[in-house]
Amino acid sequence: MFQALSAKLSDVFQSFSGQRTITQAVIDQGVKTIRRALLEADVATEVIDTLTARFAKEALGQTITKGAKPADMLAKLFYDNLVDVLGKHQNFTLSKKKTNVIMLVGLQGAGKTTFAGRLAQWLRKNDSRRVMLVSADVYRPAAIQQLSILAEKSGAIFHPSKTQQDPRDIVREALHALQSESCDTLIIDTAGRTHVDSSMMQECQDLANIAKPDETLFVLDSMTGQDAAHIAQSFSNHCELTGAVLTKTDSDTRGGAALSVQQITKKPIKFITTGEKLEDIDTFEPERIAQQILGMGDVVGLIKKLEASADPRKAERMMAKFKKNQAFDFEDLRDQLQQMQAMGGMESIMSKLPMFGAIPQQKLQDIADQSSNKPMIDLINSMTPQERRQPILVINKPSRRDRIIRGSGRSTKEMQLLIKQYQRMQKMMQKFRGKKMQGMMGKMQDMFRGGN
Repeated sequence: MFQALSAKLSDVFQSFSGQRTITQAVIDQGVKTIRRALLEADVATEVIDTLTARFAKEALGQTITKGAKPADMLAKLFYDNLVDVLGKHQNFTLSKKKTNVIMLVGLQGAGKTTFAGRLAQWLRKNDSRRVMLVSADVYRPAAIQQLSILAEKSGAIFHPSKTQQDPRDIVREALHALQSESCDTLIIDTAGRTHVDSSMMQECQDLANIAKPDETLFVLDSMTGQDAAHIAQSFSNHCELTGAVLTKTDSDTRGGAALSVQQITKKPIKFITTGEKLEDIDTFEPERIAQQILGMGDVVGLIKKLEASADPRKAERMMAKFKKNQAFDFEDLRDQLQQMQAMGGMESIMSKLPMFGAIPQQKLQDIADQSSNKPMIDLINSMTPQERRQPILVINKPSRRDRIIRGSGRSTKEMQLLIKQYQRMQKMMQKFRGKKMQGMMGKMQDMFRGGN
């Protein structure tokens, strides 16, 4: 998300290079370019007006500190205003003393059902909740079955419902079943419509009156742009929303919805979804989003992905090997490559690094395609256990390499790249032998065991 906007804003701030004092003329030109970039990102006009007015007022007359870059100072000013517009970060916390009810509302196709499964898994893993899922969507074909499948995948309890039932009765039955199933959290997936209408709003109000939800989250497709904010406002006028959820942010390079929702509805964005897996859910933190918008990457998000996808057993095995001064082998390399795949691949990792923050999505995709890990993993999987543990057998014997290439369906060139990658990693690991490696491994152990 935000790649297009990041690239344009980066150009704006670089244009201030060489200025010692920020004059009205400089500000006028900068604000004009910023407005155009925000409009192209489909940010609501009222939000653009607020953001640019604040920035212009604070930037005018700024004297560039000796040794500082004008672009950096003005980017910091804009960053502070972005964080303010995006709203304050609010931790998603539920009461431990009673059962909690979460109701999801929104338009059809926004991703409510999928988000229900993701939230169930997130609550189970991060808050040790025992979650029940129920579908009150009796209108969309297969909605109930879809939620049933997601409940199984996420480890949640599924309360069955039927299309012949009244949504109000479904919710009453689910509330009654909570205690018998020993669940402490109920997530209600409500029906959506293709547009806002009175019958949908009345149903939402009725369900809210019955369920008395602790959280009513408006789920919106981020690609809807600034319209999403106004749709959220319509829901807010009829249901007492506690927050919003932005879905499909990995497909949206503009980011207009993220910048518009909080400012218009005055309700915080609490979660975003960033991919197709159940694990691709993250809390919404304004500071991190503002950093992404300004091309600063998202290192916090990268660390979170690493922690979520890391396999402690493999990490312990690697640490034990290095403590015994054993050699780095193809199995170790495969573990590292699979770790990258679990984190979303090279494209996902690069998009979160500062130096790649403002690079267009297509360019990132091209780079990622050129450095795909799959061919190397396929080649390693085609080796015998002995060959994986003793790379020298593969490196020194062409007949073995030919057999592995045929078995994996890969090419000679890809085999050569694998060997080069292995040799590079082996040299790097050798440099860290001894005290350096022990120190690094100690830090890794802390991280995998819940340290800082």
